[in-house]
Amino acid sequence: MLIDAKLHTAIWAEAISTVAYLHKCSPSWPLLHKTPYEVLNPGKKPVIHHLWRFGCQAYKLVPPPQRMHRRFGERS
Repeated sequence: MLIDAKLHTAIWAEAISTVAYLHKCSPSWPLLHKTPYEVLNPGKKPVIHHLWRFGCQAYKLVPPPQRMHRRFGERS
């Protein structure tokens, strides 16, 4: 995933965590095409609408009270 997204290897821990999470939400043949999450929580399907491609561009929302100083603000 790191190579495909052209990311630095310094975030390998986050990549491992993401792989484990995706594995938990992926169907498995030995589990009769159920996810490990469904096996541990009968009757519930994992929520996957929040998943994005690893390494995609993201933006942080700065709350309005912190936007007062604009260009030379503390968080610019």
